[in-house]
Amino acid sequence: MQRLTSFLMVITSTLVLACGSASTGTPTTGEPTNGPSTSTMPSCQAVALDHAIATPLGGEASDTECALASLDPVVGEAQVICSAEYSHGVAESAVIHAALIRHFVKVLGYRTIAFEVDDAVMRSVDAYVNAGDEARLTTFARDVGQTLANSKDSVDLFRALRALKLELSESEKLSIRGIDVAIQLGATQRALLDYLAIVGPTMVAAWSPKLKTTDPALGQTNASEFRQLLTDHKQDFVARSNEASFALADWDAEALADGYGFLQSYQSSDFNTGNANYRDPAMARGVLRLAQQGQKIVVLTHLGHCAKDFPSSGMTRASGHFGFGKAVHDALGKRYHVIAQLFGSGEEMLPSGVKQRFTPSPKSLENALLEHVETTYTLLPVRGKLPIDLDQEWALSRLREELLVPTAQADVLFFIKPATPTTLNWR
Repeated sequence: MQRLTSFLMVITSTLVLACGSASTGTPTTGEPTNGPSTSTMPSCQAVALDHAIATPLGGEASDTECALASLDPVVGEAQVICSAEYSHGVAESAVIHAALIRHFVKVLGYRTIAFEVDDAVMRSVDAYVNAGDEARLTTFARDVGQTLANSKDSVDLFRALRALKLELSESEKLSIRGIDVAIQLGATQRALLDYLAIVGPTMVAAWSPKLKTTDPALGQTNASEFRQLLTDHKQDFVARSNEASFALADWDAEALADGYGFLQSYQSSDFNTGNANYRDPAMARGVLRLAQQGQKIVVLTHLGHCAKDFPSSGMTRASGHFGFGKAVHDALGKRYHVIAQLFGSGEEMLPSGVKQRFTPSPKSLENALLEHVETTYTLLPVRGKLPIDLDQEWALSRLREELLVPTAQADVLFFIKPATPTTLNWR
């Protein structure tokens, strides 16, 4: 039993989880033997998540799985769960993602994992996870370039997904998808030209320079025209390929047009407008398309994107521009759940590759949790027997756009203290 104390009240966690059979830990390196799973999920008498629950990530796998079992009644029949990281540059996020995905796949039947990366890039990871092709991890690193996605923590997560796949039956696969626009354009450009080489090889020479232009405005126009080409020749192109390949090409063409649109704003030093006009709408469409196919999806993305009612990055509520979570929540209602990560203090890695120490502002929710929660990883309900009132408006010091009420944004909080920076692959 672990105790969480505060100045206002003392909470004794009733995390006396009677675990049955123990599970072997998920390896993060090496290639496990393919075949039937030798581990079983423990049978737990988990307490209801109506108070803070210490979660021993990195400890005994059975204890972790028992703690995560408290989430099952909360997420219920959710079709989409967003595991929302507060910063892309914190190593602990990958640990949390891996633990949540493992639990949701093994216990609740989720099979699709969607990342805040464009879909063409994540096909390399899909090939690695499902077929064990190590070379595809090198392809992924090349395609994402010098970004925070290119980290050793990401690779550890992918290896955990590969190990998880090998615990499933051989006929089952994990579908690894990307829902972002084509910000790193190369993989999407190649995917479109590879498809065109199959369905219309005589057109490749003409379209290659048009799809690879360095002029964002022209690129957006050309990508939209290419998508229209796909529409106009759908019957013929499907006959020369198949429905699934055509659908991916259509997805890629739309992503490339949005990516070029985003780059126009980005190159004008207006990241926020690019996010609001291109990235958030595209991510919402991507998630909803997957949901319409009947898939149960775990989405890994930034909290600012997937919170249920939060303005798009840098925008005010009055602007009418919201993160993709609002559109998904409006469409799915109770079938959309958010597990929001909050970090008390520590260090993060910036996109520039520089480490930065951060501390929460005095009136922020993170600071209140930092004062009242003692354990490193703690699950908290957005309502319940907590030492602080989550129903009031709190400033989230890392999301400065405006105050928010956590109960309107997420279903569960995952509090981490302290945070450590991710380790980059490209330095």
